[in-house]
Amino acid sequence: MRHRQLIVITIGLVFIIAGCKSIPDNTAMSSDDVPIRFDVYGKGQPALVFVHGWCGDRTNWDHILDPYAKRSKVVTIDLPGFGESGRERDTWTMGAYGEDVMEVVKRLKLNQVILIGFSMGDKVIVEAARRMPERVVALVGIDNFRNIDPLSAEQIEQVVAILSASFKGEEAMRRFLRGAIHPSRDSVFVDSLASQMGGCPSTSEIAIPIIEAYYLHDLKPALEEITAPIRAINSDILPTDIKILQRFDPSFRVINYSGAGHLILWEDPDQLVRHLSEILTEFTGSSTAQ
Repeated sequence: MRHRQLIVITIGLVFIIAGCKSIPDNTAMSSDDVPIRFDVYGKGQPALVFVHGWCGDRTNWDHILDPYAKRSKVVTIDLPGFGESGRERDTWTMGAYGEDVMEVVKRLKLNQVILIGFSMGDKVIVEAARRMPERVVALVGIDNFRNIDPLSAEQIEQVVAILSASFKGEEAMRRFLRGAIHPSRDSVFVDSLASQMGGCPSTSEIAIPIIEAYYLHDLKPALEEITAPIRAINSDILPTDIKILQRFDPSFRVINYSGAGHLILWEDPDQLVRHLSEILTEFTGSSTAQ
């Protein structure tokens, strides 16, 4: 009898320990065991999956989500290395990020998704679509998909050197931000924006390899495989090479916005919501603008 009681107690302890290791509801696990944090709002299909850019996190989208959460399920993700997701990864690649997004979609059992990526998010959502083509209705880029021709090794080295300097003091970060926003913005706006970049790792050991991986990644092989239509919302400060994207997606089109630079999420969120709602209406059949 005592032996039987010990077996029962042991089994009970196993279940208790297993329960302590269970994955939280707002966390998925990557294929290399990195936790991926996400938030979910609203309900309805297709679900809208928002992917932030370099040095961002899932909270970057919070101030524009209300109109969409009233009509659809909305998911925001912290890519590993940023926000509250894990940072223990040996090699940072856009392919791994695509798998991370797929793991969140699978965790939530989403059958239809529209992937929305800001800045660095364009390559992430393309790689995600490559891995789950049956689930992806469309891809929407925000100030990206401008020119998919890769940079030269020398150009990448120069860009990485400039961005590395952003980790050498607050003033360096402000200079970086001034180059990313519309020239009309004043120093007060820059200071406010700098304080919101909290999702970025505090050291360059993570952030710089990630951005280098982004520039080294060639989009073309993935674009050749995916069939989901692609749309872009881009600043009119720089041109978008529409023809090169239409080689892969003949339906590709871009909406240009004015009066804001690369960081439209903060510079002019109302304009972003209007343009994004227009694109989403194309694929959902109903307006999301309020």
